[in-house]
Amino acid sequence: MTQNGDAVGFMRKTSDRKGFVSETIEKYSDRIESAERIFVKPNIVSHEPYPTTTHPEVLDTVLEELDGKDVVVGDGLAIDIMRTHRTLLDHELHDVCERRGVKILDLHQTPSSTYKSERGFSVALSRTPFNFDLIISLPVLKSHKICKMTGALKNQFGFATKAERLRLHSGLKDIDKAIAEINVLRGPGIVIMDAVETMTVTNEIRHGGKPAQLGYMLAGTDPVALDVAGLALLAPIDSNLWAKKPKDIAYIAHAAEYGVGNLEGVVEEI
Repeated sequence: MTQNGDAVGFMRKTSDRKGFVSETIEKYSDRIESAERIFVKPNIVSHEPYPTTTHPEVLDTVLEELDGKDVVVGDGLAIDIMRTHRTLLDHELHDVCERRGVKILDLHQTPSSTYKSERGFSVALSRTPFNFDLIISLPVLKSHKICKMTGALKNQFGFATKAERLRLHSGLKDIDKAIAEINVLRGPGIVIMDAVETMTVTNEIRHGGKPAQLGYMLAGTDPVALDVAGLALLAPIDSNLWAKKPKDIAYIAHAAEYGVGNLEGVVEEI
């Protein structure tokens, strides 16, 4: 969280993903060097390419910069993807990992457990991310039909099991509280968020999403502050988000309340 006005993140109007990612890895090199095992969490929703999913250059640059470290990549695809493992094998991000000699996991194929926070809210998650010292999250800033937007906080939703996601998407459990709780239980240590291109209306073309240009990259250690900055970028181009404040996005408000991050955190434009 921000203390004495210190920045918890930075953003830049740029399309130079490689340069921005390399700069971010250098900026947070102390965190990376102290971690023995690193889990890289891209945003792999379905078979659709960027901006539905993480841009290959972002993942490739991260893996290049982490060469020599013990690194695993993984995500759990959307619940309406029937053959998640096959879809992942055919995805361009799988090709990136294969070229770099890095294992990529379908988290739906990994062991899971039900975790409960001190607030008593339980959520079923893959155990895999809990086996790593550091999580580097690679979300794409987009609109979302159910949650209004998706970015740094919601990218951790990929840790939830398929059965848990069905409960959450059907309204049997509170999806916004779940997103906040997942970030309490296993939040990212470093976030690199791509907003060069985005998706308005919702997060996938197959469900009505509309690709649009924003032209920014963001990074930092406070996912709440980064999502607040992301909302400010996204709201002017999506009528569903016009005039929305951070507290109007329920999972952002819950995450701030739960101590995940700071609504007033400083994300400097540099």
